[in-house]
Amino acid sequence: MRPGRLCPSDYAIEEKVYEKDFPDHDKGLYIIGGLYGNPYALDEIEAMQVRDPEPVSLCFNGDTHWFDCDPDLFQDLEERLNCHYRSLGNVEAELLRTGDQEIGCGCAYPSSTSDAAVSRSNAIHKRLKEMVRESQIPVDSFQDLGKVQVFTVYGLRLLVLHGDEKFLAGWGCSAESLQEPGRQQELEAFMESYQIDVIACTHTCSQVIYEGKATLVINNGSAGMGTLAGDPAGLIIRLGQVAHPDAIYSKKMNHVYVELLRVAYDLDLFMSDFDQLWPSGSAAAVSYRERLIQGTSLPLRIYSPSLE
Repeated sequence: MRPGRLCPSDYAIEEKVYEKDFPDHDKGLYIIGGLYGNPYALDEIEAMQVRDPEPVSLCFNGDTHWFDCDPDLFQDLEERLNCHYRSLGNVEAELLRTGDQEIGCGCAYPSSTSDAAVSRSNAIHKRLKEMVRESQIPVDSFQDLGKVQVFTVYGLRLLVLHGDEKFLAGWGCSAESLQEPGRQQELEAFMESYQIDVIACTHTCSQVIYEGKATLVINNGSAGMGTLAGDPAGLIIRLGQVAHPDAIYSKKMNHVYVELLRVAYDLDLFMSDFDQLWPSGSAAAVSYRERLIQGTSLPLRIYSPSLE
């Protein structure tokens, strides 16, 4: 299997991690997946944290880096994230990996993604990894990051993943998967078995929500670039006791609001930096520039249990 499509064996998540205690968290929570090296999105998220109707903590669930192939930018983001909850994404996992093992970016892309897009993602990650090594930026701390995070937020049991419950780069929480009755039933059974109320995830770079019978799976798509139709703002997941006035999606579960918030960062400033790092014709420009400016063609997708 070609680099970028392979899901490495060490991406597997052992189910025993779901058997441990879900520690109480006595604040609201922002779950921020797919920041993609966008410092202006982080600026806006920090400002949103200050404006929020209640105290909230920040939780990053992987792929914090991507476009930030500049040593100062990369290290500045790392310094800003050190005081927050964090877990691995495939981007960080492959920055750690040594040797040429033909894994590429670690995205484990499905067959629906073109070979050209996969090759560009491999090129982006290769450039990022070369920058980290040439600049001798320490990334050993990524070894301390787990694949999952668990919380009990005001009584709601929350599982924070990057991909899905089986693999760090799994695609089982993509829009395509969450439409399938078999996958819906599998998730319902898994969540019931471990008494999980909400799964929050990212990885697929495409937002989707599955509203189960008594459960919720919510994928923000990306925090650092547009993931909705015609909208360049990113999205983050919010859990809180008080409904947020600006939420574009809000569902009350056991007295806790689970929501999506737009991250309307300074696009002009970000694009100025992006165009210097990734000029026209570069892998990132070809894959992402139009999306960064215009958003996607996708409305917010919400699925419910399918009838067979």
